[in-house]
Amino acid sequence: MVRNVRWAARILGLAYSGFAIYFWFFCYEPRLLPAAILLSVPFMISVAVAWKWMGKSPELLGGVSFILLGLVPLVHFAVTSGTAIFYSQPVIAALCFPPLVIGILFILAYGKSQDS
Repeated sequence: MVRNVRWAARILGLAYSGFAIYFWFFCYEPRLLPAAILLSVPFMISVAVAWKWMGKSPELLGGVSFILLGLVPLVHFAVTSGTAIFYSQPVIAALCFPPLVIGILFILAYGKSQDS
C-alpha cells in the first residue's frame, strides 16, 4: 500500500511538473519566459527531493511544498478578483487542485512509511 501511494504521488508529481512547464511556456509571452520557467522549477525540485529519499523527511518536505505551491494560484486569484469562488475559472482549478492532491499523497506516503 505504501509503495502504491508513493509511486502514485511521484508519477502525478512528475506529470504535473511537465504540465506546469508546458503551461508556463506556452501561455506567457516570450519576454516573460524566464520568469515562467522559474515558476515551474519548484515543482521539479519537490518531485526530485521526494523521489530521491523515500520514507524520510524529504517526502514530507515535497508534500508540504506541493501544497504550498497549489495554494499560490488560489490565493493570487482570491486577492486579485476579490472572491474565492473560482469554479468559472478552470485554469485556476487546474493549477491549484492537482498540487494539493499530490502534496496530500506525498504526506500520506510519509505517514505510512513511518508506521511500518
